[in-house]
Parts: sequence; structure tokens; C-alpha cells
Amino acid sequence: MFDIVSIGTATTDVFLKSNSSLYKKSFFNSKKFQCFPLGEKISVDDLFLSFGGGALNVAVSFSRQGLKTASVFKIGKDIFGSEINHSLQKEKISLFPAFSKNSTDYSSILIAPDGSRTILVNRGSSSTLSLKDIPFSKISSRWAYITPGGISFSVINSLISKLEKSGVKIALNPSQSFLNLGLEKIKPLLNKTNVIILNRQEASTLTKISYSREKELFKKFDELVEGIAVMTEGDKGVLVSDGFRIFKAGVFKNKEIIDRTGAGDAFGAGFVAGLIHSKENCQKGICGLKNIEYAIRLGSANATSVVESLGAQTGALTKKEFNSSRFKHLKISIEKI
Repeated sequence: MFDIVSIGTATTDVFLKSNSSLYKKSFFNSKKFQCFPLGEKISVDDLFLSFGGGALNVAVSFSRQGLKTASVFKIGKDIFGSEINHSLQKEKISLFPAFSKNSTDYSSILIAPDGSRTILVNRGSSSTLSLKDIPFSKISSRWAYITPGGISFSVINSLISKLEKSGVKIALNPSQSFLNLGLEKIKPLLNKTNVIILNRQEASTLTKISYSREKELFKKFDELVEGIAVMTEGDKGVLVSDGFRIFKAGVFKNKEIIDRTGAGDAFGAGFVAGLIHSKENCQKGICGLKNIEYAIRLGSANATSVVESLGAQTGALTKKEFNSSRFKHLKISIEKI
């Protein structure tokens, strides 16, 4: 039996870092833009080929944390699909890929000097994952981590229902396209999840509650989710609720921010790995404080390490690296909802 299986998207990522682009700030909001003059060649200072997508990113983190890990995803019968399989085998992950006539998902990621990025995406095979592509008889697992991406709602709905009936604990990191379906449609799925992981803006969009009213946000998630709700805030940290208490934490200090790609996946995977390590059952009202604090610390440490390297998986921590003195202490406050 596996400790955890990740199910979702897989991509080929090409990272391009250049100091030649122009960065402009919008007059209408706080967004920044990468600008390139048409008709000119732009020098690339650094190029890095890696593999990403939610299913692969979290699987690498789980495996490096010593968990027996499987991953299910759909790729094309092309060189990128072949390289994904070859690369992930080195991470001691049991791979269960399905194959499509479409190409493997591909992203070109333009990295700004401050580590922020613009992602150009070609969506190929990942979103065509179907229920028949998932080898349930081979992936018996205690936990499942699901990153829907563009996979159809009907597939995710059937998948979660099947896993929940089998007694599998479920962590869900919903994509924007999934959240766009609206609360009424996805509410039945949320009731079957043990952990939901979103950022603050996504939480606000889903619940229709202002992102500044965090206690009301978490009260709403208490109605929706069977276990723990996680709301990430980028470089500001994270808030976690077990239905009764809100845990608040900042972030570890970065040595240097190279690339923010995959930070959310890194936190989510680290957090769930922490729950598994501490044997947390994610039941409201009886969650162990120390277990959740440990999970927050591992999630934060993993995200910190990932943004210090180019690529969404490169910096994912091993157990030994996490146990270093650097990640021993993180200030976490607790208050009642």
C-alpha cells in the first residue's frame, strides 16, 4: 500500500531567465508586466528544462520526505512524455501514466529578476484524464492528493467519491477552472475532503466573502470541508483552520528568491506530508495542535526551499534537509474562530 498517490496534471516546463525585458507597472492596478519589443532577439541569460504540473510537483516532495508515493497523470506519446517518465523514476515514485494522442502539456516560463514569472501554457493531454485511466486496483493508498487542473468535473467528482468510499483521506488543491464552476456545484465534493488548500483570493472567490474577513471565511469552510482548511498568502505566510482554531504563520527567511513557480504545490505537499508523518486524522475538534504546527512548518520550509532554485521541484526538501537547524523554528500563533 502507498502512503499517498497524487492525481492530476503533468507538464514539461522550460524556464527562461532574461534581464533584457522591460518591467512596467499598470496605471490601473498593482500588476506588473513583462514587455518585449517586437521584431528583436532577446538574450536569455539562463535556460532550464524541468517537469511540473501539480501531480508531479507534489509527488517529488512526498517521495523526498520518505513517503511511499505513486502518481497518476496523462501525457502524450512524445519525447516530453518519455522524459517525464524517465526523470520521475529517479525520484523513486511509482508512476501510472495514461497516454493520449494529444501532446504532453508544455509551459514556457519567463522569470523576472525578482523571481516572479509569466507562464505561457499549451494544454495537451493532462485535461483529458478519464476515470478509466486511473488504475484503482494498483494504487491502494492511505492518502490522495488531487490537483484537478483542467480535468473534467465529472471525472474529479467520481474520483473523489470512489476514494472516499474506500476510506482514503483526500487533500484537494482546486484549480481556478475548478473553482469557476461555483460553490453550489463543487460543494458535495468539498464535504468529502479532509484537507482543502487554496490561496486567500481563491478562498474569497469561492465563498463570496471578502478576503479581509478571515474568521468568516474559515467559518464558511467549516461548513464545507470535513477536516482542515488551508489558506496560503504567498510571502506573507499561511492561515490554517481545524474548524475551531486558526493557526497563523509567517515564512522562513529566504537566502535568495530565484523562481516562485511551484511554491503553492511545495507548501501543500509539505503540509500534507507533515500530517502523514504525525499520523493526524484531520477530524474537527480533535486535531493535534502539535501535528498541525509541524505540518505548517514543513510546508513553509518546503516552499521556502523551492523558490530558492529554478524549477518547481528542484528545491523540494528531503527529510534530512528539513531537520536542519535552519527550519527548526517558525512562529505560529493560535486563536479561536
